[in-house]
Amino acid sequence: MKLAFPTSLLFAFAALAPAQVRPEFEVASAKIVPPGNSTESYMPTLDIAPGGTLHISNRRLDEIIMLAYNIGVKQLSGPRWLAEPTTDPSVVTRYEIVAKVPSDAKKDQIPQMLQKLLEDRCKLQVHRESRTMQTYVLGVGKGGLKLDTSVPNNNRMPGCARVISGEVGAAADCYSVTAAQLAQQLQSLAPGYFRDGPIV
Repeated sequence: MKLAFPTSLLFAFAALAPAQVRPEFEVASAKIVPPGNSTESYMPTLDIAPGGTLHISNRRLDEIIMLAYNIGVKQLSGPRWLAEPTTDPSVVTRYEIVAKVPSDAKKDQIPQMLQKLLEDRCKLQVHRESRTMQTYVLGVGKGGLKLDTSVPNNNRMPGCARVISGEVGAAADCYSVTAAQLAQQLQSLAPGYFRDGPIV
């Protein structure tokens, strides 16, 4: 299926022009993970309660951008090192982000906060344009829904953890995610399968 998708993002890394005031995290830490530490990673949803903490663990910059702007890998354009990341784990730069959401914030402001963090720390600059591209649709098959409903667990945050090991390859465990959040997460969990377009 080919659709005119409204959000295709072109990224550049340069000094930003003055912009309107947008919501931001109360406090945030963003740092590079030491090379070679790529066996386990975690990408949350942005469904975080006011006063809560956003924690992104061991993920590439392109994956964090995809989460912040709710886009798929094919909607991301930019420098080759960003838009065409190598699969060699020894040269991939990964990041750890811990950010405190203000107690008076609204949930729909959290993506804007992550976008602002990327702009402030990485000097990210965004240009939007429309393109026609193939789109994958995540839906319920003829046999009915086969996913389990998440059981409430105060010790787990909503999101997807990915583990890479020599025995099983890569495995992912997603907890308390909506269908829309799963569609977005799949694009960074298994980008090789969805290189022709985003999942909706």
